[in-house]
Amino acid sequence: MLGQRGRDTVRFISKLAVVGLSALAVMPLGATAGASSATGTAAPSEASAARLESYIYNGSSLAMGVMRTWNGTGRIYGSGLYDKALPARKRTDTSFSWTRAQGFYLGSGYCGDIFYWNGSMWAYGASRKSGQHRLGTVVGQSVARWEVRQYRC
Repeated sequence: MLGQRGRDTVRFISKLAVVGLSALAVMPLGATAGASSATGTAAPSEASAARLESYIYNGSSLAMGVMRTWNGTGRIYGSGLYDKALPARKRTDTSFSWTRAQGFYLGSGYCGDIFYWNGSMWAYGASRKSGQHRLGTVVGQSVARWEVRQYRC
């Protein structure tokens, strides 16, 4: 037998179910949870099928700020310091389901070595000091594969 608290919980769950079914009943035919909006935003299933353009691998033991689409002017990123913190030893495409990653952020007191995949091996690209850094394409590669290894400097 349920006590007062149990009966209240059952009533609350029942109300949630009614509200959820009511909302489902007013959805237009053909609408799904992952459907594209009128603005042309891809649904999650469509986004995952999109072509991979670039990714960043965090080759260090610290999290690193990364930018999905560089929306700034020159070397200034227009949306804060970074979009997300990429955990150590992770990639932007597999961690965030991004089809592109165009920049990274190194915190104060940190530097980073940048490597890129040239089709046969990881090649050294450059070293950067703390701040925001934009990454571009890799000549001859359909997917720009970047690795950043940050360290104290």
